[in-house]
Amino acid sequence: MSSATSTPIYVTFLYPTNTSFNMTYYLNTHIPLTKKKYAPYGLRSCVVCDTADSPAFAVMVVSTWESIEGWNEAQKAECTKAIVEDVKNYTDGELVVLVGKVVG
Repeated sequence: MSSATSTPIYVTFLYPTNTSFNMTYYLNTHIPLTKKKYAPYGLRSCVVCDTADSPAFAVMVVSTWESIEGWNEAQKAECTKAIVEDVKNYTDGELVVLVGKVVG
């Protein structure tokens, strides 16, 4: 669905401290669900980091996508509903999403 000639992007998800976060559920259920649903749109990889030493964020997730076009297509896709609905199963916090195009 995404173009092989497009520039890769990184999408970073930041989950704030002072909220509940079920890491076991996240790693065993949410991440596999996300990888399965978004692979056809160009999701290449996903790394989950514990940022407990950060005053603002407890968890950081960095995902690599083939292109911004693939990411944008995925956000409009029907499968995104299931991914978004699953969030309540592992956190009650509001996440921050950053999208960055690789420039160097």
